[in-house]
Amino acid sequence: MKNRKKLSIYDIGAGNRYLKTLINFDGSANFNLIDPNRNLEWAVENLKKNLKYPNNVKSFRCGIGNKSGKKNFYLAATSTGSTFIDVYKNKNEINTKYFGEKNRIKVDIYNFKDFVKKFSLDKPDILKIDTEGYEEKIVEPILNNYKPYLIE
Repeated sequence: MKNRKKLSIYDIGAGNRYLKTLINFDGSANFNLIDPNRNLEWAVENLKKNLKYPNNVKSFRCGIGNKSGKKNFYLAATSTGSTFIDVYKNKNEINTKYFGEKNRIKVDIYNFKDFVKKFSLDKPDILKIDTEGYEEKIVEPILNNYKPYLIE
């Protein structure tokens, strides 16, 4: 890969863990980890400890969706369950032990095309998306503008 451009890998919903398969791309890819949770930095630091080229990792504490702006982010007791979906919409079905009473914060959210442009990033080659039911709002705009090799 010496004379080739590095792959661009995006992990949308990357907080509180990292994918061990990313290590296989060490040195041949730039990693962009995206999550509005504060535990994103924990995931980034743990990934970097396992890489020979840790400078290829960038983190972005924001969300990705179908529109750019500010959006409510609903915080769960377990951060990996947090979501942009309004969990309080149907009050009869809400698990208040898991989500609490109106436990939400406003965060920056970007349409993927706006996100790539704002941060001067490369087009996606590989995408991993785990956003607790918000995937549909993310995938369609990406496929309308890019042709990634793989979406997980």
